[in-house]
Amino acid sequence: YVLYTSGSTGRPKGVAVSHGALWTHLQDFLAIYGIDGKDTVLHSSTINFDVALHETLPALLRGATVEMRGSQPWDLQSLSERLVKRRVTFARIPTALWQQWQRHAPPRAQLALRQVTVGGEALPGDALARWREGPLADIRLDNLYGPTETTVAALYRRTGADDARQVTVPIGHPYPGRTARVFDAFGDEAPVGGLGELCIGG
Repeated sequence: YVLYTSGSTGRPKGVAVSHGALWTHLQDFLAIYGIDGKDTVLHSSTINFDVALHETLPALLRGATVEMRGSQPWDLQSLSERLVKRRVTFARIPTALWQQWQRHAPPRAQLALRQVTVGGEALPGDALARWREGPLADIRLDNLYGPTETTVAALYRRTGADDARQVTVPIGHPYPGRTARVFDAFGDEAPVGGLGELCIGG
């Protein structure tokens, strides 16, 4: 597929993603999250956004159910209602919506959720702290990161207690089929904690 994005430059460009790159991402996603036929996975994104691919295809590859969004984006009420009614077990919720939703989420006993992933913007540590101190703390929360060019998401972080003390939660480590390195202005690999340009491969 070709997906148009402004990327980091602000200038729209078409990004061509190969079948092999998408297949690698799907295999990575399934390996990390163990989606299977017992899961119900929430679809949140418009179908012409690359994130919709990992909201639907991993589930379909494993015989899981996909709970489709429909033409309108989720609001707090419709999101909660669908999560409860359809017994959704795995949900990707955009970071900003997740921050609002956790303040108004249904009681834990009404939710079948085992995993939530967020992404698309920085995850604030104080928002994670509220999650970890609240009634939904047992639901695994992962922070995902990846430009369009790296096929949906290339890095993930299973959030923990230390992350809640950060200003923003780290973007994590590469999925098994990817690599991530930071290079300095001279093209040398930066030391751990060093500044530079993030280069993603795989």
